[in-house]
Amino acid sequence: MRIVFFGTPQTAASHLNAIASSNFEIAGVVTQQDLPRGRGLKISPPPVKITAQETGVKTILQPEKLKDAGVEKTIAGLKADLGVVVAYGKIIPPSLLKIPRRGMINVHFSLIPKLRGPSPVEYAIWEGHQKTGVSTFWIDQGMDTGDLLDQRETEIKPTENARELLDRLTQMGCELLIDSLKQIEADRALKIPQDNAQASYCKKLTKESGRLDWAKPAQALDRQIRALAIWPGTYALLDGKKIQIIKAKATAENFPQKPGLVVDLRKPAGFLIKCGLGSLLVEEVKPEGGRAMFAWAYLQGFQKDLKTLQFK
Repeated sequence: MRIVFFGTPQTAASHLNAIASSNFEIAGVVTQQDLPRGRGLKISPPPVKITAQETGVKTILQPEKLKDAGVEKTIAGLKADLGVVVAYGKIIPPSLLKIPRRGMINVHFSLIPKLRGPSPVEYAIWEGHQKTGVSTFWIDQGMDTGDLLDQRETEIKPTENARELLDRLTQMGCELLIDSLKQIEADRALKIPQDNAQASYCKKLTKESGRLDWAKPAQALDRQIRALAIWPGTYALLDGKKIQIIKAKATAENFPQKPGLVVDLRKPAGFLIKCGLGSLLVEEVKPEGGRAMFAWAYLQGFQKDLKTLQFK
């Protein structure tokens, strides 16, 4: 079975590598353009392009826009039996969905129809879900609304962050994808309509998604910090400067001070910040323009009374 693969980041590259290691033929790969990446903003290829080159894929497309007659013609010329999409980052236009003989499937990191949209891993943690998973479904013209093919479920660990969860879901997704491809090739693949009444959605993350609101319960901030560990990270302002909160955990300790105030220094564990309910033990921070460091060491650099420090 000939496959045209759409994907961009490392998690997609892992799925592409899983296909390459199986008995399925990769007719071509579509990924996003080379962009400035990393601290030096060096123009670099996306991970899927690198994996495609390493596995000997001959046709690698990086179109600026998918709605281009030349792109459509090239993809049609691949004579693919199936399209596979994993975190490509752009909506596939209807004209392309019709090209592969058997249609297109998507690997989505949630228990569809829950958490449709672009950030399911992050929102599963942020919203406090007890479980999540990976789904394969047939792509239609809606936002993750196509018929379900297969699904795997896993519990979210109490202290797990998005990077750790994504690593687990990527491994699960690779296994699920290969199983789904085998089902399709054997004409045994299911097409189960989604229950739209059970659907939920997640928004696209922005840099402002990471702003911490100290009026919220400590448990909610704990989840937000773990959820946004990959990007954009979480932060607060101290004396007008942005401080990234890298690692922290909620405690049930309550204090009379106003939310955002430092209420205790717990060397070497970190320092406590009063929240709307409970307190947050901050363990690791990254000052604006600086490097990541232990939280208690960061506060020791202040000359004034630590308990007058107000995070905003």
